[in-house]
Amino acid sequence: MRIGELAREAGVTVKAVRYYESLGLLDAARLGNGYRCADGGAVMGSLASTTDATYSRDVLAASGPVIVDFWADWCPPCRALEPILEQLAAERPDITILKIDADENPDAVAAYGGMSLPTIKVFRDAAVVGTLIGARPKPALEAALASYLG
Repeated sequence: MRIGELAREAGVTVKAVRYYESLGLLDAARLGNGYRCADGGAVMGSLASTTDATYSRDVLAASGPVIVDFWADWCPPCRALEPILEQLAAERPDITILKIDADENPDAVAAYGGMSLPTIKVFRDAAVVGTLIGARPKPALEAALASYLG
């Protein structure tokens, strides 16, 4: 896959792909079947999702810390953040990491202020204990989350 194909598949411009690469969020070097994020995760993948209907059960009633990624399909930084969150989920099984599509779940977005995308909310005991806005490289994300997750 060439970088132009990656951009088309992701619904962004080549310039956007290069920009995320310059931030260290994406490594457009070809590895295996496709492109990978800078620290080795796949560009696109699948974290568990929650919805307006299941938010209370999935997030508020969960035991332990929960990270919720408010995202949208049209948001390039959201796409860049997903593989980083997938890696974090694989490395930290003690943390529940969920994503919620902001376009399809307006109630949760309104209730928890996920208007700027991507927004990450950290929950502990059904309460928001932290909010991060915007994509960032894995080391910066881990540093920002460290005080909330221990």
